[in-house]
Amino acid sequence: MNSSLVKIDTVLVGDANGDGFVNNSDVTAIYNYLTDSTVYPLNSFRSADTNNDGIVDFTDAVNIYNYLNGQLAGFYDL
Repeated sequence: MNSSLVKIDTVLVGDANGDGFVNNSDVTAIYNYLTDSTVYPLNSFRSADTNNDGIVDFTDAVNIYNYLNGQLAGFYDL
């Protein structure tokens, strides 16, 4: 019998600092990363890229902010 293992990585979109929650700390994490990525690396680039365009920029931070304030229902469906 041939058995194989499959590894599945889950991503919480918006959780830029990797703490398991989407909150204002994630907005700060993106801002810090964009101002000095050598001092403030992102824990999860995939989580920080809220619009799935392949880059992390201020738009992603604004998306998280808008999500937290009820102005955005979710990510990737912008």
